[in-house]
Amino acid sequence: MTSSAHTQRSSNNDHLSEDRITLRLRAGDRAQISERVHPAMKPGSELAMLIDNHVHGLVMLPPNELAQIKATCAQLAALGRRFRMFGLSNSVRSALE
Repeated sequence: MTSSAHTQRSSNNDHLSEDRITLRLRAGDRAQISERVHPAMKPGSELAMLIDNHVHGLVMLPPNELAQIKATCAQLAALGRRFRMFGLSNSVRSALE
């Protein structure tokens, strides 16, 4: 890993960027990363997110995992509605449908 602390940050502050890091991947790493990331996400963004999570101790989910969790929650909510329907009397159930 090398740090390019002498490059200018492209902002209006004109401060030196000390937060930029260049990573060298091993042979085959790029292909494996590309297989794991969501098609809408760039491999570099995935790596940046993983590093940010590690450094800050945050838990951010990649878009595909977040979408899977949302779908699972929607299915569980629908299942819960079905279970509640079993507990209602026939007159209340027919009024709801």
